[in-house]
Amino acid sequence: MKGHGGLSWRVALALMVIVLGLSGCGRGRAEPTPEPVTLRFAFRRGIADYEALVPPFQQTHPNITVELISINPLRGGLKSIEGQDVDVLRWDQGYLTPERLDSVLPLDELILADEQFPREDLFPGALRALQYQGVQWGIPAGLDFAVAYYNAQRFEAFGVTPPTAEWTLDDFLAAALAIHNTEGSSSGADFTYGFCSEPDSADPVFFAYLFGGRLFDRLPDPSRPTLDEPANVEAVQWYTNLHLTYGVMPAPEELRKYFPRGRKFEAIVRGKCGLWLGQYSDRDGRAWGFKWQNESIMLPLPHGRGTFNPVWVDGYYILAGSKHRREAWEWIRFLLGHQEAAGQMMPPLRSQVNSPEYATRVGEHVAAIARGLPSELIFVPANPDPLLEDVIDLYIDAVERVLREETDAETALTEAQVRAEALFSSRE
Repeated sequence: MKGHGGLSWRVALALMVIVLGLSGCGRGRAEPTPEPVTLRFAFRRGIADYEALVPPFQQTHPNITVELISINPLRGGLKSIEGQDVDVLRWDQGYLTPERLDSVLPLDELILADEQFPREDLFPGALRALQYQGVQWGIPAGLDFAVAYYNAQRFEAFGVTPPTAEWTLDDFLAAALAIHNTEGSSSGADFTYGFCSEPDSADPVFFAYLFGGRLFDRLPDPSRPTLDEPANVEAVQWYTNLHLTYGVMPAPEELRKYFPRGRKFEAIVRGKCGLWLGQYSDRDGRAWGFKWQNESIMLPLPHGRGTFNPVWVDGYYILAGSKHRREAWEWIRFLLGHQEAAGQMMPPLRSQVNSPEYATRVGEHVAAIARGLPSELIFVPANPDPLLEDVIDLYIDAVERVLREETDAETALTEAQVRAEALFSSRE
């Protein structure tokens, strides 16, 4: 009995060790090393310094090698990455055309599965701007909005006090008059247009809203055009008089003559403009690929009787052909968590815009402009209605006719309104 009992004890102990060993299997075992992955990330040249972001990402994701592909929009653009097996792309919302949707991965399931996704921290409307037909195709990478710039060196050289963030439309005109100097050759050091603009840009549209006008009864889903409103007439008269009466804005043919390679944009790069309207991402010309020759200072749009705050969105897209979708999502989430990944554009997270790191990177002056945006922003949709673009074209055409002195502002906009109403009626 004694020997039998001893044997039973040893057997029981051995069985216990086996059972415990099996039940704890894997607890002390090292996790298998993930397979190495090369992630190909393409982006618009000059939009952000992604080389600085790759090392910290790879510290926490040692199995993922990120290969950066810089796209030159002026030399091939998106065609330059065809056939390169890109996993993640950063591009503007215009990328989401119906014919491209088959090449982009829907992200709704990835967002739902990510408990830490900062949906509430994103600017309201930013996610929706990258949706089409109710599907989320992109994650906001950066936001862009309209601002004004002035040439600090020209103002200093002429001894003119530059405008401030509280400036008005009257201040705008006064500054343009004070800085304008087109005596001598356009290549001369002091040659400066008071205000550089072209009617086929968005400038006349912005001034319409600043004067309290509007091109549609509501946005983003208008029911009728409103081109002939009195405030629009006043805005067109004021804008065209910048050339016809005050002489501070060059005619389009003058820009083509003196700056044939880029017209307004060439004049800005060469430091020949005192004031101009642009976008937040334009600052210093880095995103253009041509650094501005003179120091430029950003300002909010001048204060008027109305406001207009359209916002454009860059998105991160996972391309449908990617074989590394989980790793692609981890890269996007890493970038979304770093304010510097927005680069030339404003970060899409409100906490990042209000962070000291953001202000340090872009400067307190620029950060204050971003932080001063109104809470209600108009996000430009990924696929805007072509009807809206057609009506805007009618408005621009009316401005050009007035600028050529073919007619007056009221007549031009009355005729444009008739044509715009016909376009709306054809859709009913």
